[in-house]
Amino acid sequence: MAPATAARRRALAFGYEGEHFTAEEWLALVEFYGGKCLRCGSRESITVDHVIPLSLGGSNCIDNLQPLCEGCNLDKGQDTTDYRQASYIREGVQMA
Repeated sequence: MAPATAARRRALAFGYEGEHFTAEEWLALVEFYGGKCLRCGSRESITVDHVIPLSLGGSNCIDNLQPLCEGCNLDKGQDTTDYRQASYIREGVQMA
């Protein structure tokens, strides 16, 4: 199942009624980060991670997502760690 479809299904199961990210947005986000897990740098099994988990009231919008490999996503669990800022700093991109 495509990541956007699977995440939409999970969001609906948690009662989320807001906007949902698209497959195009997800692919652009993964490409922006070089196709790598933001926690460990792996390029294998990249998954959708909700920075603020759906179960804690997080949104299913692109601005709440980060690419993590399957292992790092499982390790993160319900934690709200945002690896995007660390990645910006590591790559020398300034945050707005």
